[in-house]
Amino acid sequence: MQNENNWTKFIASAGEIEKSLLDRFRRGDNTADKFHDLIVTAALRKCLPDKDIQFLHFVREIRNICSHRNNIQLLKQFLSVKQETLDKMAHIVNRLKEKTTAKQILIKDIYSRGLNDSLSETIEKMRACNYSHVPILNKDNKVIGIFGEDTILNKIVIEGAARLSESTEIKECEDYIGMDSTRSEAFKFISEHTSILEIDKIFFNSLSNNRRLSLLLVTKKGLASEKLVGIITVWDMQKNLGYLPF
Repeated sequence: MQNENNWTKFIASAGEIEKSLLDRFRRGDNTADKFHDLIVTAALRKCLPDKDIQFLHFVREIRNICSHRNNIQLLKQFLSVKQETLDKMAHIVNRLKEKTTAKQILIKDIYSRGLNDSLSETIEKMRACNYSHVPILNKDNKVIGIFGEDTILNKIVIEGAARLSESTEIKECEDYIGMDSTRSEAFKFISEHTSILEIDKIFFNSLSNNRRLSLLLVTKKGLASEKLVGIITVWDMQKNLGYLPF
């Protein structure tokens, strides 16, 4: 009777693993949803240890055999499912469903500037620290724009050669730091409670547009009217997921 129950749990757990893989890697595109393909994707993304990947292939093969009624009856007669196997399957499901959120992976120590700050100092800091974007905040620490590597270039293209000095302030580029100021880049506000898997999908799905998602701006509820809590870049996602989200 115990073996019968364990076989039932095995089949159910295999289905839960497949669903967890599907939830993790189906991102609004035509990602293949076959169990085998999902396991291969998990291996390529390195989101599970090699031994777990091998175990999942074993689980898939056994489940395929069980898909035929006569086969599962034979398996139940000659093989038993150990509790250790069920525990390992549950562990993999829990790992795939990790509830890591934006709040846990965001960068809190942000280099930000205000409209009255020095433009030349900002550019020098970006060069020294290899920053590609700098949030521009108002006195309430709310985002009013993004100063990027192309901001000066966009200003020159539209207005002609610009004379910059050490006293030049960022507000001289105010017309070019808006969230929609560039055609090639995009910025998006998200809640600090957004899951890392949802963030993964946000970055991935942005590739279908003509604008590259360069930066996620994290606030408490994901509103532009709120104080900036932190930022997340595609490279931060690589550190936490083990792969680039595209």
